[in-house]
Amino acid sequence: MPDAQPTRAQRHIAQLNALLTLSQALAQAEDEPRLGYEVAKHIESILPVSQLVILKGSRAAHSMELLVRWESGMPHTIRRDQAVQVDTDQTLVQRIGLLEQVAFSNDFALANPPVRGLLGAPSKSGMAAVLHVGGEPVGVLVIEAGQADAYDDTDQSVFDQVVLQTEQALTRLQVEFGMQRMALTTSIVNAVGQRIQGETSAIGVVNNGALAALRALNAKRVVIKLGTPPSEAAPDANASGTVTGSA
Repeated sequence: MPDAQPTRAQRHIAQLNALLTLSQALAQAEDEPRLGYEVAKHIESILPVSQLVILKGSRAAHSMELLVRWESGMPHTIRRDQAVQVDTDQTLVQRIGLLEQVAFSNDFALANPPVRGLLGAPSKSGMAAVLHVGGEPVGVLVIEAGQADAYDDTDQSVFDQVVLQTEQALTRLQVEFGMQRMALTTSIVNAVGQRIQGETSAIGVVNNGALAALRALNAKRVVIKLGTPPSEAAPDANASGTVTGSA
C-alpha cells in the first residue's frame, strides 16, 4: 500500500524545519555567491520548485545580473569574472510593481499579460520579491514551478520567510564588510602615523607615508597625488604632482 500523502499541517512543520536549517546555513555564508548557493541548495526542501533564480541590480533595467540559479536538482553559482545578464521582460520580475510587493501567479498562461519563465524555463507558476539591504533594493529572488497552482497561501508566507532570511544574511555581509574596511582604514592610518612621526621635511613625510601604506596594504605600488583636486582645477590645468612608491 503506498505511503499516505503528508497532511497540510505536517507539510508546514517540515517547511518550518527546513527554514531553520536554511537560517543556520546562511549564518555561515562568507560572501554573496555562497549565500545564494545555500538558498538554492535548501529551497527544494522548503517549497515546490523547478527553478530558483537570484538576480542582482536594478529592476528599472530590462536585464539583471545572475547571482545563482537552481535547476534540475542542482544549485549553480556564477563566477564573478563571467557575469551573465538575464532578460527580465514579461517575467515575474517585471510584475513586482512600483510598490515592490511580492509578485505571484499560479498560472503564467492565464496572467494578463502572460508571464514567461526566467532563462527560458517552461515554468507555469511562481513567486518573486525584491531583496533589500539597508532599505535599498539590491536584487530579486524568484522561484518557479513546472506546474500550475503549485502554491497556496501557506507557501506564500513561507516564501516571505525565505526572502526575509536572505535579506538578513545580505545585511550581515554588508555590515561585516564595512567593519573590515573600517579596521583596515584604521590600521593604515595608524601605520602611516607611526612611520612619519618625527619627520620634519615634506619629502620625508611623503616617502615614509608611502612605504607605510605599501606595507599596510600589502600592495606593490602606492601613488600619492599632491596639489589641487581635479574637480577644483581648471579643465586644461595640470596643477598636481605625483609621488610614487613601489615595493
